[in-house]
Amino acid sequence: MAGWVARIEHSKTIWVLEQSGEWACGICCAGMALSWTGHGFPSETMLAGTSRKTSVKGHRYEFAIQDRPDMKATPLVGLLPKIEHVDVLRDPGTTSVGVTSLLNGYPDIEATLTFDPSATACKFACRATADDGTSPVIMALVDPPHFVICHSHVKVGDSWVYLIANPGDGTVFLGDITESGGKPYLDGSHYGSVIDRMIEVSVS
Repeated sequence: MAGWVARIEHSKTIWVLEQSGEWACGICCAGMALSWTGHGFPSETMLAGTSRKTSVKGHRYEFAIQDRPDMKATPLVGLLPKIEHVDVLRDPGTTSVGVTSLLNGYPDIEATLTFDPSATACKFACRATADDGTSPVIMALVDPPHFVICHSHVKVGDSWVYLIANPGDGTVFLGDITESGGKPYLDGSHYGSVIDRMIEVSVS
């Protein structure tokens, strides 16, 4: 069942917001960032409403057709081509700009968006996460489009790995960041994709 669920990974209890909306991964990652920084347990419904009020059209959260009782899904939904280097909503959900705006609407939160980050920058950001998850990193993945969030990092053997919360199925998995075709690549037990946006979150 979608909603907040506690997961234990490497002796850490990590609260994950599993999405119910088909394209709600971005706002659910924002919700986890807020929860881990001391803002309770915001609901997906509340986050969707806040995004639609505070972000501009093209970036704010848009419901998937199948999540709207007044609309009917068709085979053409979601087939618009992606324009490279343009962060404007082509499918339902929200953009990285919209997620960043949602977080920066909280006066004590500072969210910094990086377009096309390097693998080194992604590794550095995830290695800089606090042990308690109070400085998480949201990553926008490419194939398929999805948002996940790095809670913190742990050492396994001689290597550092990252605790990644996935709103898609409400799990936490171990991930590594490598390079693929000159771009950062999230390599995880449940997910693997190029990263094309990164949002670093901190308490100001």
